Amino acid sequence: MNVKDYYKVLGVSRNASITEIKKVYKQLALKHHPDKNPNDQQAETIFKEISEAYAILSDSQKRKEYDGGPEAYVGGHGFSGFSRGFSVDMNASGFDSIFSHFDEIFGGAFTRHADPKSQQKINSHIEVELKLSFEEAVLGGNKKISLERKKACGSCNGGGSKGGDASHCANCTGKGVVEQRQGYLRIQSICPICDGSGRIIVDACLSCSGGGIIVEPELLDIRIPSGVNTGDCLKVSHWGEHTFPNTPAGDLHIHLRVDSSSFFKRKGHDIHSIEYVDIALLMLGGDFKVRTIRGNKNFKLTPGTQADSEFKATEEGIHTSDGKKGTHYITLKPRVPTNLNSEQKEAFEKFAQMLKS
Repeated sequence: MNVKDYYKVLGVSRNASITEIKKVYKQLALKHHPDKNPNDQQAETIFKEISEAYAILSDSQKRKEYDGGPEAYVGGHGFSGFSRGFSVDMNASGFDSIFSHFDEIFGGAFTRHADPKSQQKINSHIEVELKLSFEEAVLGGNKKISLERKKACGSCNGGGSKGGDASHCANCTGKGVVEQRQGYLRIQSICPICDGSGRIIVDACLSCSGGGIIVEPELLDIRIPSGVNTGDCLKVSHWGEHTFPNTPAGDLHIHLRVDSSSFFKRKGHDIHSIEYVDIALLMLGGDFKVRTIRGNKNFKLTPGTQADSEFKATEEGIHTSDGKKGTHYITLKPRVPTNLNSEQKEAFEKFAQMLKS
C-alpha cells in the first residue's frame, strides 16, 4: 500500500508542532491557491495535496492514527478498498472540509460563497479631529462640531428606486451573486451588474438620483469632560453614517488635540507656572495674586522670600478619574526693574552700601 508522506508534502518534521504545521500550510496555500494561479493544473494539484496533508496533520486524532500506520487509520475510520494510501474526499462536499481549515487560517480571504445579501450590513463610523485650547481641555465644557453624515435616502429608504420598487437582476436572477467553476471549486462572486443587491433600478429616486444615499450637514453640541488630553477619543453613539436603514447607525469618534499654553504647563494631573514678583515684595513680604486655571488666587509672602521658591495651590490642577484635582505649582521669579530714574538709582545704591556695612 502506497502511503503519502504528509510530513514531506508540507516539508515539516514528524515532531512538528501544530503551530508550525499551520504556519507552513498557510505559506504553501497562499502560494499555490487556484485563485492566484488560474488555469495552472500543477498548482491545483499541489494545493490539493497540501490541503489533504493539513486536514490529517492538523487533527490530533487523525494524526495519531496516521502516525500509527495505514492499518490503524483505515480501521479507525471504517474505510476500505484504499489502494493509494490515505485519501481525502476532494469532491465538492469533501473539499468543504478542507476549506473549513483554510477559512479558519485565512479569515475568509478566499471565500467561495460570497452571498452579499446574507451578510450583515454595518454602518461606518465617522472619525473627526477636534482642536481644544489648554483651558478648554482642563476645564471641559460644551463644544459645537460641524460634520457631514451619509444617510439612507428617506424617499426610497436607501433602495435608490422611485417608490421603492426595483426589478430583479437578470444576470444573477436576483441572487446578488454569480457562480463560476474552477476545476473542483465552485466560486461565487458578487454580481458586477447589480453590485450584489439582486435588484436593478428602473426608475431612479429623484431625491438621491438613484444612489440611495444622501449627505446631510449636522451641527452637534457635545460635552467635553474636564481633564482630557491630546490623543483622547470621545465616542458619540449612533452619530456615524447610516446608509443601511435597517441596522444601527455607526458611531462618531472625536479625536482630541490640545494646544499648548504659553503660561501653564501640564505634568500629569498637575499644572506648573512661573510668577514674576517685585524684588521689594520678596524682601518685605506681603500679599500677591497668582493666576490659576480657574482664576486668581491670593497668597501671602513672608519677608525674605527667596527667588525660585515654590508655592502650591491645592485642588487647582486637573481633574482625576476619582473626582479629585491635581495641584498647581507656582515658582516665583524676581522682576528686576529696568530704566531706573536718577532717584531710584540713588536709592538702590544707598541700599547696596547699607548691605555691605
